[in-house]
Parts: sequence; C-alpha cells; structure tokens
Amino acid sequence: MKIFVSIPTLFITLSTTLVTMPVQSAPSVGKTEESIMTTDATTWWDDRYGDGYLSSMSYSQDSVISYGGWQYAAYYNHNRQVVIRRRQLPGGNWDSLTLSDYTQTENDNHNNISLGISPLDGRIHVSFDHHDSNLHYRLSVAGVANYPNSYSWNNALFSSVQSHLDNGTINPLTYPRFITAGDGTMIFEGRIGQSGNGESWLWRYNNDGHWTELGKFIENSYNGGDANAYFFGIQFDTHNRLHAAWVWRENFGGNSNHDIMYAYSDDYGRTWRNNAGRLVAVTGQSFITRDSDVKIWTIPTNSGLINQEAMVVDLQGRVHVLARRDIDGSNRQVHYWRDTRGQWSQMDTGIKTKIWDNRSKLAYDKDGNLYAIMPNIQIASASANKHYTDWTVVNLDDNSRYTHSEPLIDFYGLKQGRDELYVYAQKGTVKQTSGDIAILKYQLNGRPFQGWSLCANEGQQCEFSGTREVRYGYDGTYNSGTFTNATECNNSVFGDPIRGVEKTCEIQLNQDESALPWIYCAGENQTCQFQGIRTVRYGANGHYFYGQHSDGISCSNSAFGDPVSGEWKSCYYK
Repeated sequence: MKIFVSIPTLFITLSTTLVTMPVQSAPSVGKTEESIMTTDATTWWDDRYGDGYLSSMSYSQDSVISYGGWQYAAYYNHNRQVVIRRRQLPGGNWDSLTLSDYTQTENDNHNNISLGISPLDGRIHVSFDHHDSNLHYRLSVAGVANYPNSYSWNNALFSSVQSHLDNGTINPLTYPRFITAGDGTMIFEGRIGQSGNGESWLWRYNNDGHWTELGKFIENSYNGGDANAYFFGIQFDTHNRLHAAWVWRENFGGNSNHDIMYAYSDDYGRTWRNNAGRLVAVTGQSFITRDSDVKIWTIPTNSGLINQEAMVVDLQGRVHVLARRDIDGSNRQVHYWRDTRGQWSQMDTGIKTKIWDNRSKLAYDKDGNLYAIMPNIQIASASANKHYTDWTVVNLDDNSRYTHSEPLIDFYGLKQGRDELYVYAQKGTVKQTSGDIAILKYQLNGRPFQGWSLCANEGQQCEFSGTREVRYGYDGTYNSGTFTNATECNNSVFGDPIRGVEKTCEIQLNQDESALPWIYCAGENQTCQFQGIRTVRYGANGHYFYGQHSDGISCSNSAFGDPVSGEWKSCYYK
C-alpha cells in the first residue's frame, strides 16, 4: 500500500505522548443477522450502467433507515411499484405497504428510491423514479415515525405523487436525496439537467409538510465549457456542518470524470466554503463552478475514476471518500480523508477492482475505524489509530451471495454509535421474475471498549451530568482532569497536550452508557415523551444540559435552562 499526504499550510509540533493506544490488527467484523425483507423485488437490471438491480444502486443515499427503534426500507416489487416496509428493532417482523397507484416503467436503473425522515414532525419522505424527469415525491402524515405504534401501516398514510416541493414542477431531476442534521433540520438535494451539464439545487423542509427552495449552489457553466458535479455524498456531521465531496464530469461519458472536490456549509446549505474556509458560493445567488477553488486532489480524465462511490463523515468529524482509480497498471480502491484540522490525505488500499464494476460503500464505528463494504459483500477495514494504513479484507461471510447489487448502508443507524452495521443487499438472476432483498447485520468490533464519548470541540463547552473524568487532546495524546457538570474545552483549562492541531474533549463513560444511542424525542417547547426513567439532554450544536427524568419532560428552557442562547434546541433521551 502507498500513503500520500497533502502538504498542509500549518506546521505541526508534537508534544510528549501522554496517552497511547495499544497496537492491534485491523478492526474485525462479525455477522449477527440476516433478515429477508422480501422475496418479491424486481430483478430487472440494466447492463448499460454496471449490471445493477433497479432497487439497489449506489445513487440511493438512503434506502434503509433506522430511527426511533424502528427500521424502514424501500424497494420496487415485481410489478415495479414502490413498497415501503418497517420493523421494530431488534429483529421484529416486517410490516409492508405498497403504493400501488404508480408503476415504474423506465428501463433505467438510475430511477431508484430514496427515503428520508424529518424528526421534528415525524414524517417519512420518499422520492422515486427519475432520470432527467419530473420529481416523484410523497410524504406521510405527521407523527408516523415518532409514534409508530400509534399508526396502522398502510398506504393511506402517504400522500399522492407530487412533482413539486415549493413552487412549480421540478424537472429534469436525477439523484434526489434527503439529508437530515442532528438537530432535525432536513434538506433535499438533486441534480437539475443532464449528465455533463447538470446543476445542483437545494430545498429546506419547513417541518410542516412544506418546503422552501434555497436554489442552485453548483452551476454547470465555467470558463471553457460545461461540467456537472457527481457527488460521492452529502452528509451532516454531529455539529450540523454539511460536507459535500464530488468529481467533475465534462460530458456524458464516465471517462471524463476528473479530480476530487470538497466544500462545506455551516448554515444548512445557504453558504458554502472551500477546504481553507473561504466563501465559494451563496446558494441561489453565486455558485460553485469548475473554476472555483474547491479541488483537494488532482486526478486526470481517463484515470478509471468512478463517480458516486462512497462518502461518510464519522462521529469525530473526519470526512472519508472511497474512489477507485488506475495505479501502477491496475484499478484499485483509494481512500481519501480529511482530518479534524482540515488536512486531506490519501491511501492506496491495495484492493483491486474494475473501472465499471459495481460500487462500494463506507461505514465507521464509534472510534472512527473505517469499513468498506464492496460488491458481492466483501468487507475490508482500517484503523483510525493507524491513520488508515492497515486496509485488510476482514469478512467474507456473504461473499458472492449478492451479485448485480451495489450494497447500501443504514447511515442513520451508524450515527447512533452502537457499532451495528446494516447492509441492504439484493440477490437473484435476470431470468427470475423476482428476487430476495436482505438486511444483513454486522457487529463492528473495532478496538476494545475505551469508555470515552466526544462532548465538545476545542473552544466549546463540554457539558454533562455529575462528576466525570474529561480528556482533552487529539489522536491518542491527551491531558485529563475531573470536573462536575461542565468544563471549557481549551488550553487554558487543560494545558496544550499537542500543539498546532485542533483538539476535542471526551468524557469517560461506563460500558452501559456507551452502548445506548441518543434518541430524538422533541423540538423546543414540545414534550419529550417516554416511559420510565431516562437521561435527557437539551440543546443544539454540541451544547447540552442533561438530567434524569421520569415519564416525559417539557423540552424547554424553563425545564432545563438555556444551554445555547439564540439557537433552536431539541431533546434526546437514552
């Protein structure tokens, strides 16, 4: 394997290592469940675009979602109608509803299904069947996702098909996705226009069944022609920063893919900045183009660079991209990542592939270890504490059982920090009328339990309940101390354990606390409902007040105090 590191603009001086992690092998993966969600999925597949099934292509950012203790998944049945299923976790039976008033007819595997959940009103959103065509969109009644036991699962829960979000028909649309922040804010992104000259647009959900158009943020025209962005992914981190990574494509052909670009937004997509923090776009007013200063890695055309492979943002805030390209005469998977200081690096994983083979996905565990779920369900991993230099194939339990399928990932589940990976995979043959779709569950073992949870970035306040040990530093080098209820996360309090890098604070937890995810329960001035005694946090953007409460609590300043003035806050329990 080869590792390449981009040259940063700041010089780093390392202090004496105060806390070190043990040397160990690459993180392991163990399969724990295989749930056959359906045996009735269409097996139509498109040999023009990677021999992939219609329901299981990498264009779907979210086809399976875990939320509030339930899991939701969507597919086309053998009649090519949208089916949405749900089950209670862990291991419940699947409920099913079929939206039978619409039939998908285009023989084009771009016409996939994307799901979304808006936590602030509990609606489920679905967008489906478009490749340079009108938007096809439905939404559920309010509350279905927040109170699933209160609703019988049937198609009366969903609206009729809509072709608009705000004003006017959205056309020609491709690659729609719903993107939800930790505070419940949801946006919708899609390409308007065709391959080689499409443009990227955003809408923001109003949490009442309606949307507001934000406008275009990436434009096709530049000084020399047209190009459009093909995204590896667009995702929020735990502090509601929106990250986007993509390639440029100059024309219809994939051989014109080139370079890797990156930008981020701290205001839900209204403004965009490049890796250095310079403003590069104001959505609806000024746009990112091929001339903009957003390139973070140069890759020429005709280099075997595939579009729309994989991107994730781990719980520590690192951005990861997986993209294949030609190296030393073979096409191989390459891992690019942005650390919390904003420095990009790349690693040749040594894993061979083919230019137009089906694409992979990335997952992470709570410690920031990384996992590549590759076609035919081969899983490789790499360690955060080895700076991702130890890529190794670690699981072949399902190797070659799911062909003509690009594995899809339950990203919502990863964000809960339980180290459980759910993979959506389809099997069957083109000669069959229908085939199986399974939800495969794996335990991401990572490194042994360390007992620490991120509570603040440098310059923020680390807030918690009771007396805790808090450590401050970066990547194995920490100073620590014991505090009650809160501490500032800065050099003044802890000293500087590692100079020249952005540091974080983590609180020490016990094993039981680490195993439980935070579950969204209410927005500000609503009621957080639950049964029994729960730990509840109230706040936004990494600033929370905590308390233990019985059988529900008002999600308000009057109940908790105000942890962050001027911000819209939410409640979560565990």
